[in-house]
Amino acid sequence: MAARLVATVRAWDARHVTLMGDSLRGLQLFVARAVWCSLAALAGVLFVAAVVARYGALATPSPPIRAELAYLGLSPRAYALAYLLPAAVFALVCLIVAAMIVRRKPTDAMALFVSVFLLLLGALYGPNAAALEESYPNAFLPIMLGYALLIVSQVLMLFLFPDGRIVPYWMCVPVLVWIGVLLLVMVQPGKPLAAGPDLLGALMLVSGLGAGVTAQVYRYLRVSNAVQRQQTKWVVCGVAVAALGFLLLVLPRAFVPTLSQPGRAALLYDMASESAAVLASLCIPASIGVAILRHRLWDIDVIIN
Repeated sequence: MAARLVATVRAWDARHVTLMGDSLRGLQLFVARAVWCSLAALAGVLFVAAVVARYGALATPSPPIRAELAYLGLSPRAYALAYLLPAAVFALVCLIVAAMIVRRKPTDAMALFVSVFLLLLGALYGPNAAALEESYPNAFLPIMLGYALLIVSQVLMLFLFPDGRIVPYWMCVPVLVWIGVLLLVMVQPGKPLAAGPDLLGALMLVSGLGAGVTAQVYRYLRVSNAVQRQQTKWVVCGVAVAALGFLLLVLPRAFVPTLSQPGRAALLYDMASESAAVLASLCIPASIGVAILRHRLWDIDVIIN
């Protein structure tokens, strides 16, 4: 009796809901490709528009910043490029990894999902979303659509990676409800993106990320095979390094007040931290790329092909 109960519990825990783990065919594949192309085009348009908006703002700095730049021997154009070039490098790396995934596994739903996530991540990196909202107020719908999809995909990645299955299976309904509530809280007309989430939105986001990390631990210990565990190690390591990098960039402002006050020190720190933040963020697409090359994520074997 006890043995049967244990077997039943293990079988119940092993159940899962497959959202994106199967190869697509026929009408499903056609629809998935149409959606992917639409979202890829949206990400591309948003990125180009964000670059134009940010360049216009950065190339016309305020008089105090212009004076500091003149003292440092930098032109406003160089100042703008110091921010935009790192963002362009990050977007390019995301694009390369996304293209690699789609080229090698064009019928896998999870692979298509991750490639869209990378494209949106590159397009809306850092202050891009806020710059779009400020410069193009009449384009609220596409900007909010891209921003909402980025928020959702970030959390879903934790629940679905690497095989597109939510485990344990009963987490499917809470995840969908949580996503709906998060979007209602964070994406609201008239609420500026630059302000960031309010307390409730931050709590929702942190709770979702925490639940996703817990799901990854459960998957790693109870569900994943040896290859999937190696894939998870690479990507989790990349995310952890990126998070640690951002933390190290925030800490100096807490201990050195001059870095938070207008002046030459704050200006130099902001310019340097932009490149450092990009280096930290690159760990996310790079870790996915390494997982593809080294551990055949989604059965992709780039070297042999």
